[in-house]
Amino acid sequence: MADLFTAIEQTKNEMIRISTQLTEKHEIKKHLADKRSGADIEQNIAEIRNKTGLADLQDFKAKMEKKKKLEAEQSELFGKIFGILGEKNVNRWERLIEGMKVAAPKEAPDITKETDMREHLVQLDKQIQDLDKQISVFTEIQKTTYGIDDPRSAFIELDRLEKKLRGYELEKNAALAAREIFSKMSAEQDNYLQEVISGSRSLSEYFNIITDRYESVMINNKDFT
Repeated sequence: MADLFTAIEQTKNEMIRISTQLTEKHEIKKHLADKRSGADIEQNIAEIRNKTGLADLQDFKAKMEKKKKLEAEQSELFGKIFGILGEKNVNRWERLIEGMKVAAPKEAPDITKETDMREHLVQLDKQIQDLDKQISVFTEIQKTTYGIDDPRSAFIELDRLEKKLRGYELEKNAALAAREIFSKMSAEQDNYLQEVISGSRSLSEYFNIITDRYESVMINNKDFT
């Protein structure tokens, strides 16, 4: 009984839906059969043709394609101008373009020199190509000499050379420091020997007392004299 009640309700709803669709179809059929409605449609189509200049749907498609093409060209041109001027406001473009214009040359160019200039340009281009080749050969030789095949190897070699150079710098500083220390030691030793040999209570004084003849003692070629 429960299933039967559900089926009856579904049937009623379906009957209402079908009845509504039939009513709507009858209204559409009546509207399409109305001669005045058909005339209105023809008149509206004629007005659209007069306004747009389109004879049929194919012309309309062609117009739309042309419009899309023009819009794409306009967008591309807008992008190029914006890239040059750096300004999106089209109202400022004219002023910016006027400011970028270059004044005409004071003297008219000598057309007869054009051929010579073109030949000179060709020669310069050849020289540039030769230099590019030389640079390529030099680069390959350097790569072979130092075993550098990529930027990473170049940085590794540079780091190795910098460490080696820092080592040389440390060795040089150490040698200079040792030299300075030895110089100070030598000066201190000379002063000490000078005090021992001469002056009060020195070797010269005692030697003079003992010998009663020699007044001073000196060092000559590492020997006492």
